[in-house]
Amino acid sequence: MTYRIVSPSNVDSQSPSDSWEEERGANFEFETIEAAREAIDVLQTQQDWGTLAIQEEGSRFPVEIYKRTCIYCDAEVNDHTHVPTGDEDDSWELAAAEHEAGCEWIITRAHTLAVKVGHD
Repeated sequence: MTYRIVSPSNVDSQSPSDSWEEERGANFEFETIEAAREAIDVLQTQQDWGTLAIQEEGSRFPVEIYKRTCIYCDAEVNDHTHVPTGDEDDSWELAAAEHEAGCEWIITRAHTLAVKVGHD
């Protein structure tokens, strides 16, 4: 089985961006899902590539959307490329569902609100 890294919004593309391979000479196809996960980790440390997913060869849908660990509450959350503004209540409500209760990032809305959060 071959796995490739794709953008979830464009799973039919050849790579996360059709020009990535040409521009950077990068390989986005892997023999194991673990190798694809490791490659995503490396890619995300180099720059913000946005949300990435892993897709099996021949499949139209991703098998896994890359998740990150929230540095405030340690919850496994979807990799959001869009951080809502302080007044986007619906978006913050959706984001809060992925985080632990009392998560500082959620309470302060990514530190856009002047809210004091107690620390242990």
